[in-house]
Amino acid sequence: YSISFDHIVKAIKSGSIDLPGGAIKTRHGEILLRSKGQLYTGREFENLPLITQPDGTVVRLGHVAKIIDDFEDVDIRTRFNNKPAALVQVNRTSQEDVIEIAGTVKEYVKKHKNKMPDGINLAIWLDLSVMVQGRIDLLLHNGIQGITLVFIILALFLNLRLAFWVAVGIPISFMAAFMVLNSLDETINMISLFAFIMTLGILVDDAIIVGENIFRHHSKGKSPSVAVIDGLKEVGGPVVMAVTTTVVAFTPLMFISGIMGKFMAVMPIAVIAILIVSLGEALIILPAHLNQALTRYRLDKSKFTAWHERIRQKVEQGLNYVIEKYYKSGIEYVVKNRYFTFSIGLGILIISLGIVKGGYVPFVFMPKGESDWIIAEVGYPLGTPFSVTEKTIEHLEKKAFELNTVFSEMSKKNGNLVVNTFSLVGKVPRRDWKPMELGSHVGEVWIELINSEKRPSLSVNTILNRWRGLMGEIPGIDKLTFATIEGGPAGNPIEIQLAGKDFDQLRKAANELKAEIKTYPGTIDITDDFKPGKEEKKVRVRQGAGSLGVTMSDIARQLRQAFYGEEALRIQRGRDDIKVMVRYAEKDRRSISGIEEIRVRTVDGMEIPIEEVAEITDGRAYA
Repeated sequence: YSISFDHIVKAIKSGSIDLPGGAIKTRHGEILLRSKGQLYTGREFENLPLITQPDGTVVRLGHVAKIIDDFEDVDIRTRFNNKPAALVQVNRTSQEDVIEIAGTVKEYVKKHKNKMPDGINLAIWLDLSVMVQGRIDLLLHNGIQGITLVFIILALFLNLRLAFWVAVGIPISFMAAFMVLNSLDETINMISLFAFIMTLGILVDDAIIVGENIFRHHSKGKSPSVAVIDGLKEVGGPVVMAVTTTVVAFTPLMFISGIMGKFMAVMPIAVIAILIVSLGEALIILPAHLNQALTRYRLDKSKFTAWHERIRQKVEQGLNYVIEKYYKSGIEYVVKNRYFTFSIGLGILIISLGIVKGGYVPFVFMPKGESDWIIAEVGYPLGTPFSVTEKTIEHLEKKAFELNTVFSEMSKKNGNLVVNTFSLVGKVPRRDWKPMELGSHVGEVWIELINSEKRPSLSVNTILNRWRGLMGEIPGIDKLTFATIEGGPAGNPIEIQLAGKDFDQLRKAANELKAEIKTYPGTIDITDDFKPGKEEKKVRVRQGAGSLGVTMSDIARQLRQAFYGEEALRIQRGRDDIKVMVRYAEKDRRSISGIEEIRVRTVDGMEIPIEEVAEITDGRAYA
């Protein structure tokens, strides 16, 4: 039919239109004019007329083109447990509760799982809220244990009411600290929870000191009010200084710059808030409560109080016996032989330094916790066929499930080691330390392991190294790295940046540096981010093309129309912005011979083979 790309694009633009035509002002009011001919679906575009032949036959768009009403042409495939999958990712804003959102998603999956058609399943994947929930559970567990132990110990040596009010100081301090964090727009997260767990053991120290000293003065026969005043005066200053030194120790963490500073900022805020609140509770609230508690305790003549007092006195007698018999004599010996004692202390210090210096207790800047997820990332040279990358990803999945057999003893005892796998071909999502990658040359496989508490003798690094060992050598691959999902600042343990103007020199330097790093024991997954560009066909106009009426612009435009496509129209369909693209069929865009078969159309309608008007050479594009 001698129909060109330009003809089709023009027909689409002129045949699919929704254009206001102004208004007719009549005696009865204005009447709007609008030309309504907008096409919205592929079936409607099929009937769009292109040309009318002399015999009256109408050639429509559907006669010369295949209209595909589909998603954008992007090669990305996902698999879940070796089955095709679609991933719905649920994120939260900085002000939303991750535990609440995760609970809502789980409830939705539970409700709709049995309503899915045959062969379709809903599953939860990569629920990172379990890490936060685990830290909260640990805080609650330790908090309950701490309150219980404080109450029991103080009740044995002092009295029940004093023990109660000292123990109550723990939740009071935490609640007040939560209010401080909220006022500073901080959240309960992995770092702040770590700060709470860390201070759990020290926040009652000042309350215990104050409470015990008040009880001591009361035991000497002083009235509750006098005992409270004298006891607080005696230890108030030292308690303030003790808390102040801890606050000062954590204050520098608030001024760390960079990624580490952002990562650590909430920790000193939480610690300082807890310590200051606990100090205020010990110096102000606790003495007021103890004044009333000691008054009531003195007046309490119940059998339970008498029974508790007898037990307390027996425990106190036992403690005094140990102090007089062993502790006192030990202190006298240490004081008498001060040089020997000093030598023992100095020797312990030297041994401690030697253990660290000798590597028996290694220094780790950011210790890694046990993880339940492992990621394997694949990278081939740019332009690698999708099928090659997909084959490697499938091989990774296969070897991941073989881990259940490798560690069969553990699997028999607690269930499969590998719970789920998820693979992605054609895309590597953005992470904190690197940008997103798209293309047929990249992919990754994630595996979810059984909870670390059910495999105490099997570390995630052991599993990771075994998975790496099962893969063997893969020809032609640029990158195959393995990593775990852990807390802490983003980034690799070792990163070296090279800068320069000459890419060849940078490439050479990077290769030499990688070879040198490989000589150090313990270094693995050594890669660089320098990638050569994809292979490309470079098209330049021949000198004689002008005489045929062909310009470089004609060649470039018609090549782009054929392979990339030309946007003929953009329509709004519901909430979606739809592009109408005109280009070659997919099978013609997957062959190099498709370029050689192109005929360049001139202004007067002539078609000339592209090789007669253009020179085509091979090269590489920029990455």
